Amino acid sequence: MAKVKGRKQRQLRKDRVSSLMRLCPQQHQQLKQLAEDRQQTIALIIEQYIGYMLKGEVAQLARQQEQPSMVGSPVDFDSQLYQTAYTEVESLVGMSWLKMRDKRRVALTF
Repeated sequence: MAKVKGRKQRQLRKDRVSSLMRLCPQQHQQLKQLAEDRQQTIALIIEQYIGYMLKGEVAQLARQQEQPSMVGSPVDFDSQLYQTAYTEVESLVGMSWLKMRDKRRVALTF
């Protein structure tokens, strides 16, 4: 497929793995529409979505793994209240939350 002039393209790096995927026609049309609107390539849009989705999945996994470790904590607190506060602080802090260490996350939640 020829490169479209004027669209942002992802940086070419040698540490990337090439992958081939098949899309249903509806998904392809939607991606083409987004690409035209954003002035980006379809590959860049897919890469951004995958990155965003993976960060969310990793954050959810970390949250699930942290919850059982907090149950054995010597501090007496309501675990449901802690989970609600944890989720609220995570959404307020945003992407910085993913860069924080576990101790900092727990401190901010309390």
